[in-house]
Amino acid sequence: MTLFERLTQQAKANKQRIVLAEGAEKRTLTAADHLIADGICDITLIGNPAEIKQLAAELSLKNIEHATIVDPADEAFTEKYAQLYYELRKAKGMTLEGAHKQVHNPLYLGCLLIKNGDADGQVSGALSTTGDVLRAAFQIIKPKKGISVVSGAFLMLLPEGSPYGTDGMMVFADCAVVPNPTAPELAQIAVSAAETAKVLGGFDPRVAILSFSTKGSAKHEMVDKVIEATKIAKEMAPELARRRTSSRCSHRAFSRQEQGSAKRHRRHCQRACIPIARSGQHHLQTRAATQRCTGSGSYPARLGKAGQRPVARMLLGRHL
Repeated sequence: MTLFERLTQQAKANKQRIVLAEGAEKRTLTAADHLIADGICDITLIGNPAEIKQLAAELSLKNIEHATIVDPADEAFTEKYAQLYYELRKAKGMTLEGAHKQVHNPLYLGCLLIKNGDADGQVSGALSTTGDVLRAAFQIIKPKKGISVVSGAFLMLLPEGSPYGTDGMMVFADCAVVPNPTAPELAQIAVSAAETAKVLGGFDPRVAILSFSTKGSAKHEMVDKVIEATKIAKEMAPELARRRTSSRCSHRAFSRQEQGSAKRHRRHCQRACIPIARSGQHHLQTRAATQRCTGSGSYPARLGKAGQRPVARMLLGRHL
């Protein structure tokens, strides 16, 4: 069973109410039709009902009639959500009039549906920037307790039979949101990525926090930041500190006594599950790490052709 087959099975067994904030976007509407047909989740579309129905007819989508369509211009419907948004943001200077205007924004309305208990999750970004999507979630849903920084994660699926990761799966974070995290932020990103691996990947994560220093060979403020982030992450999640990591692929996250023999090091290097890569360096870091682990073969050849290297990019609700 593939990862997505397993996730689909889990979704069907625990059906959730998902808001698609960009309801009149073709790809979004087509995806909604498939989700409804397969019974994966209950769908709420935000947008002009007439426009959505017309587009569904043009695309020959037969299942959209089973979705709930929410019109952000319907004042009678949005009134209670405007009141909710006002209560959430009045300490920040939000007025009731401003709240009524803001709920016309589908991104904010979708988050308010979740906050009010009328939905379980939201998917957006086909037409909206990452910043706009995160801003709405930050203001309304807010981060998980103990986490102050929003982060993104890539779930990497390697070719079948790959010796790397766990069943060919690895999680990389944060490669999308925070360009230059502080040490405490980097630690939070590491802990959040580990939780993502548990929930989505279904495996027990081992965390490597990457830097350009090999076993402490370089002295630099960014290397110091990685060392400090490692200490903080261990304090935040002591269970992660009990798992080995590969020091050649990352900076020294655990003591050399813990790393064991060179043979065990190679095995852990091949199976390190969650490299936490500093944004802008993740491709170079993972490429260098892979080359050091194997010692032979070209990088593209080892990981398969471009079409055989699927990447599922997920910005997770639990990181918001």
